[in-house]
Amino acid sequence: MEHNIQQSLFFDIETTGLSADISAITVIGCCDMDGNITQWFNEDGLSQKQILTDFLAFIQPYNTLIDI
Repeated sequence: MEHNIQQSLFFDIETTGLSADISAITVIGCCDMDGNITQWFNEDGLSQKQILTDFLAFIQPYNTLIDI
């Protein structure tokens, strides 16, 4: 299987803590191999589900995800 590095995406998810019960995602950021940066912010503290949904849709074209 040949790997196309151009289809790789670097991403990071920042949270307020490690417990899903009391913590929330604050930001998800990603960068492709061309240097294009995309970020989703949970500014109101209530948008976690929406930014996760948007992020999951965004990553569909990529064949490799690299957590940084």
